[in-house]
Amino acid sequence: MYIDELRISRVVRYDVGAYNVPASAFIADDDTLGLYHFDGKSTERYEDASFHKIPLVRVKKQTESKS
Repeated sequence: MYIDELRISRVVRYDVGAYNVPASAFIADDDTLGLYHFDGKSTERYEDASFHKIPLVRVKKQTESKS
C-alpha cells in the first residue's frame, strides 16, 4: 500500500463504506488542518498545502550505539 496524500480535517468527509478513490489530488478547504502530497520526490520535509502551512518532517530513527 502506498499513500500519496494525507489530509487532516476537522470534519468527517466520508460515510463508512461510501469512500470512492478521488480522481484528482485533494485541495485544501476551510476544514483542512493539514494537507500533504507524497507523490513527488521523497524528501525529509513535506510542505503543507493547507492554509495553516504546518510542515511535516520525516526523521530517521537513530540506532543505539553499543560501546
